[in-house]
Amino acid sequence: MSDCCQTVKNAKKGLPVIIQAGKDLRASQVKWKICCLQTSSVGREVRLNRERMYIRKVLATGLFAVLLNETVCAQYASTNMVGIKAGAAVTSIHALRNMVIDADYYSNYTFEDKMRVSPTAGLFYNYHKDRKLFGLNIGASYYQMSTNSEYSDIHNLSYTIGYQYHYVGLDAMLKAYPYNGLFCGPAFRAGICLTPENISYDSNQDAAFLSDFGYCDSETTHQCLVEKFGGKAEAAVGFSVGYEFENGFSVQGSYFYTFTDLVTTSLNTYGWTERPNRANSFLLTVGYAIGLDGK
Repeated sequence: MSDCCQTVKNAKKGLPVIIQAGKDLRASQVKWKICCLQTSSVGREVRLNRERMYIRKVLATGLFAVLLNETVCAQYASTNMVGIKAGAAVTSIHALRNMVIDADYYSNYTFEDKMRVSPTAGLFYNYHKDRKLFGLNIGASYYQMSTNSEYSDIHNLSYTIGYQYHYVGLDAMLKAYPYNGLFCGPAFRAGICLTPENISYDSNQDAAFLSDFGYCDSETTHQCLVEKFGGKAEAAVGFSVGYEFENGFSVQGSYFYTFTDLVTTSLNTYGWTERPNRANSFLLTVGYAIGLDGK
């Protein structure tokens, strides 16, 4: 019986009709199996590529975490270090000129607040575990907040008011060590004013060519400034960056912004008024530390 007849016969018996003859059916099955094998092979390759990518991501993430938390090397030889530091600071207290003279009162003069350089020194404790990213530094410091307010006008009157307040305070810094002994981080400082009346005054108002203006003598003016102006406690936020060396030395640069008023004035008849006054400080210090374990 031919293949076609067999197909018709099966159809008459109610069996499923086979569209292709036996030979063609076997060829189709072979092709289907080959296709399945090819599809399966491609699927496995895709899955393997996805697994490789996933493994790479996991390894990269793990390596980054290790580098971030474990492999950052400190230069200090000990976890707990104590030391001393000293250096210089450049400070400026803003808007003090506006406390002395109202800018709208009269013209034909200049009055500027100038920065001053002053010393700073202190003690500190540094905590940093070897091969960790973060550390902590706390200390006690002596520093100054100072400014010169310089005045001159068309009548050749000139004077300089020197505000020089001495402070002792506490400071703290959260230190990040991105590479070896290099560190940086935010800082906070708070201090009390030891010399709230430390104001100097230098003027030519006693000169003969100014006698017609009726100025009081410079000593009287100075005494009035001392009585009516005063230094206040300070609170500041800032940022520091520096480097620690293996032999215990370190160098550090810092910036602080004082967000509290540093100078106040009391009630007076000279036109001196209370005004907001903030301050900026730039510090450069060198330190030396030793480990509490003797290193």
